[in-house]
Amino acid sequence: VPSFNQGRYLERTLASLFDQNYPNLEVFVMDGGSTDDSVSIIGRYSDRLAFWCSEKDKGPADAINRGFTRATGDILGWLNSDDMLTDGALFLVAEAFLNDPTTRFVVGNAVYIDESDQPIVMDHGLYRTAYYYGDPKPREQVPAFWEYVHSIPQPATFFTKDLLVTAGALDESYKFIFDFELFFRFSAFAKPVKLETTLAFYRIRRKQRQVVGRIFL
Repeated sequence: VPSFNQGRYLERTLASLFDQNYPNLEVFVMDGGSTDDSVSIIGRYSDRLAFWCSEKDKGPADAINRGFTRATGDILGWLNSDDMLTDGALFLVAEAFLNDPTTRFVVGNAVYIDESDQPIVMDHGLYRTAYYYGDPKPREQVPAFWEYVHSIPQPATFFTKDLLVTAGALDESYKFIFDFELFFRFSAFAKPVKLETTLAFYRIRRKQRQVVGRIFL
């Protein structure tokens, strides 16, 4: 969980992870030196966290990469500190990996929500929807980033540690699309398994809508 001054949402994010009651869960919170109440919120969960820190970093990709270096699990993912998982999401993800040992990359769907956790309709150009479909594209089409809806909802995406090692870490030179670029590299080594179910809530905040609008149009 990369975080910076997200105290307004952070507790809901952490609760959505621990309320899964998944029996073998390893959670790292990599806080970038928040000046709001984030540290006190993290402290309330510290006995359930595998690790947490609050120190200046070089951005979210750096924070996520540092978390990955500490991970000991077989299945990885990250949840931004204003997003949430749906009930039972981790069990569905684990089942997908267990059903086929060759699976290295699982993608589900997400629902856009606003600052108050209510569904919000986003403009995708040809249509408007609150449902963020995970629609992986053929590798040759992926670089046409501006020509279609961003196909993979990051908080609903999980992958094996060996796939990350094979493809390489997040590219920290990117500020916004490091997830998209990583999943593109994944596609050279693994075909994503699609789960037609909602695994996450993807928060859209007023301050980010200009950026998100440019990405999704």
